[in-house]
Amino acid sequence: MKIYIINLKRSVERRLAITTQCDALGLDYEVIEAVDGRIFSPEELKLHTAEINYAYRPGEIGCALSHLRIYEKIVEDSLNAALVLEDDALLSTNLSSIIEAVISLNNASCPMVTLLTPVNRLIDKPMALGVYGAKIYPVYHATTSHGYIINNLAAKNLLENLYPVWITADKWAVFEDYSFIKVQAVFPPPVTLAEEALVSTIVEDVDTQLFKNERQQAWQKIMRRRPLKVKLKSRLKRIFLPIFYKIITVKKS
Repeated sequence: MKIYIINLKRSVERRLAITTQCDALGLDYEVIEAVDGRIFSPEELKLHTAEINYAYRPGEIGCALSHLRIYEKIVEDSLNAALVLEDDALLSTNLSSIIEAVISLNNASCPMVTLLTPVNRLIDKPMALGVYGAKIYPVYHATTSHGYIINNLAAKNLLENLYPVWITADKWAVFEDYSFIKVQAVFPPPVTLAEEALVSTIVEDVDTQLFKNERQQAWQKIMRRRPLKVKLKSRLKRIFLPIFYKIITVKKS
């Protein structure tokens, strides 16, 4: 499977940390230079973003564009699927076996994203992977993007619907509500966060009250502008899924 690593050109230590792990596991990878939104001019930021945009920080815009760059490569190269890693990922020793098991279940007609990272909440409807007790669960809520497998149809759908950038790269539940993708997750997660993640390379320290208010306003506008069928799907999911299935809280949002 093709493996893409997102890494800012200036983040040399992070690049070394993640590639060393991949080399130790015998993984074939390609480092993709991340888009650094923080060096964009106001005009460039405006060019790449929608009028209403929840990816408020320049670094978040760059992150979203970086993931879109990989989706474009997946589609252009007609790959069945690919593994996307960010450079602060910590890989477990059983990752190769997990990848093989997930790929064996790939349905090309279903736009699937399989998260390999810790998620917030899972739907208790697991399927065994046959690898070290790992299982795949449907995802109820998740907001991480440092390790996931995405198939061709999912990459195509996200590429077509997430540009210009209007939301952060990891709003998986929103993408599923729009029917862009289906989301599942491997548990226990074979990809976690390394120490490098303690210092963000994309998020600026701008968490002022004004910033929070503006961001919340953008989110509310996005939610209001959703098509009716998307609103209904989201509402019905939250009403009926907990009735039929236990919702497992893995980690707090």
